[in-house]
Amino acid sequence: MDIKRLQVTLNVEESRRLIAKGLLKTELFEEALEEGKIIIANGTTNAYLYEEILNETIEDKGKFTAGIVTEGVACITSSNGRMEPLVIIDGKKSDRNWLEVVSEFDNNDIFVKGANAFDVYGRAGIMIAGPGGGTIGKAYGHLVGAGSLLVIPVGIEKLIPSLEYVVDITGTKNIDYSIGKKSGMFVVPDALIFTEEDSFETLFDVTARAIAAGGIKESKGSVTFIIEGEDSEVLRCLSFVKELKKEKPIAGNKALCDDCGDKCQR
Repeated sequence: MDIKRLQVTLNVEESRRLIAKGLLKTELFEEALEEGKIIIANGTTNAYLYEEILNETIEDKGKFTAGIVTEGVACITSSNGRMEPLVIIDGKKSDRNWLEVVSEFDNNDIFVKGANAFDVYGRAGIMIAGPGGGTIGKAYGHLVGAGSLLVIPVGIEKLIPSLEYVVDITGTKNIDYSIGKKSGMFVVPDALIFTEEDSFETLFDVTARAIAAGGIKESKGSVTFIIEGEDSEVLRCLSFVKELKKEKPIAGNKALCDDCGDKCQR
């Protein structure tokens, strides 16, 4: 077998599109779309998944978030124009409230939530500042109780050494000063984490490994990969990545500091 190698660097928008396309093509997602319930919670990566499922464009993907890291701070998203989580029932978009639907979940249903961090031990971390633990706090008990699948699509840029210690040092009441919104960290030990590597390997008959991370200007947060496989698959992957390079930057949608009732030290 003649193995070829391809090196590519993806910025954060390109990675998010890749992850969304790959997740949609997994067997578990295809089955839930055909017959089941799926909730896509707010998040930047999830905004791309929203687009892929409905074949629609969200011009300002920042509006499909509840919290966001932008302008050098972690903050909540502006309520102006903020979109609600996407509810899919038997392959069709539903107008039902997501909290009502998640309470009816069974073991074949899927809840998709973004993350702010994950570690090599398979744990995901979600920053929370809202009452009741935010979206994940309101959903997690239903998911565990029903045995439903929690899927976390997340870019390798968010890989950190360990989430073991973060609960002890985070929390809105544990932090004295902050540039940005004080937050706690909800650590999830049992979610299915889905990264760019998983997506490459779902979409193509290749092996994908991250080899480097970081960049400047439009490549801040980028990750570099080596893709290995037979020549035809690697070339197919190359053409795919060239299309990813057309992704536009994501606009932030942070709440205005003047409207904040919990001023930070910015």
